[in-house]
Amino acid sequence: KAIEADDQSAMGYSGLGWADLWTLNYQSGCDSFKKALRLNPSEPYAVHGHADCLMLAGRMEEGISELRKLRMLGPFSMFNNIPLCFHLYHARRYDEAIASMQELQERFPGFSMHMQISWVYWTQGRYEEAIDEERKELKWRKDAGALAALEAGYSAAGPTGALKSLADFLVARADETYIDPFRIGEAYARAG
Repeated sequence: KAIEADDQSAMGYSGLGWADLWTLNYQSGCDSFKKALRLNPSEPYAVHGHADCLMLAGRMEEGISELRKLRMLGPFSMFNNIPLCFHLYHARRYDEAIASMQELQERFPGFSMHMQISWVYWTQGRYEEAIDEERKELKWRKDAGALAALEAGYSAAGPTGALKSLADFLVARADETYIDPFRIGEAYARAG
């Protein structure tokens, strides 16, 4: 609708690009991001989307470069800062991803990056550090029940036991309230 109302709307093309990307119409989505960037090279949703397209095309360094520019466009916007962390992770530049996430944690103390840092540590085989970050995440969320489950699992079976126990706890909690299925799945996946 935004493009019908104004075919010069960079934001409209960005919205279309994201809708296409999330419905697996990659080429159409990537084309929409390019149109948006021609209209406004600083449109943050288009820069982020274009960087994702570059990543999907295997052009990681170009995507990372675009996301560094996005950070400069909005250094105080979490939206403009967080994509770089994940692109560094997907590029297997793990230490840079951790440093980027820790920087965001300091800059935006109201937004926790501990869970994401835990994922990176786990990928690196740094299991104890990963569990420490999970603890920090659960303490930050003030989630005593999940923290107790993590600790019980850790005491019984180490890091993998901690994540399995946490995932089991979250499944049980899902009977009472919404729990993001991704969170449950990733905990089970890391637990093996």
